[in-house]
Amino acid sequence: MALYKSLHIVVGVDASIRNDSSGIVAVTKQGDRIVLVRNQKWQPSKKNPIDFEASLERYIRELNDQFTIKACYYDPYQFHRSAMTLAKDHIKMVEYPQTLDRLTQMSQNLYDLIIGRNLLLYPDKEVKAHAQKAIATETPGGWRIVKKQTSHKIDLIITLAIACQGAVNMKTGQREWIRTDVPDLLGENEENEDGWENVSGLH
Repeated sequence: MALYKSLHIVVGVDASIRNDSSGIVAVTKQGDRIVLVRNQKWQPSKKNPIDFEASLERYIRELNDQFTIKACYYDPYQFHRSAMTLAKDHIKMVEYPQTLDRLTQMSQNLYDLIIGRNLLLYPDKEVKAHAQKAIATETPGGWRIVKKQTSHKIDLIITLAIACQGAVNMKTGQREWIRTDVPDLLGENEENEDGWENVSGLH
């Protein structure tokens, strides 16, 4: 596994023991742009609930080994024990309860990044599928991401929004991310012509 400790990342976590999928998204900030670094989804069920220790916790530790995690944002509702465990490993865990005002704040931030063409994603089928099932609806407090249908899964987009909200507060000044320096960050994803996609909307 290649190491990129000079690359500072912010991690978002959306955890669910049953039914809803759980997701982790890691992003970095380059100037005014937010760049997707890694993402992972797990799909538990009523019969097969997720083992946080063997899945999400392990993945966060792998990210911390490979990169430098500046902060990991999570909702304490189902992830409190895991967060306390990870904090003992000196990973900075930041509580981010998914209250209505916070959901609106992170949705508005993601919407602004998209409209301003300041969000760069590598091609990923799971992220694309979740994005296609999400819409931005205007509320008195700002834009908010919601499902097109109640049965749809948009957990990776919610997790992306959490990570992006943390990243906008991240100080710049780290070494600029040069793609030729980290060619395998795309993993097994199929590259487009430029290697990255400018997201143009959750409309």
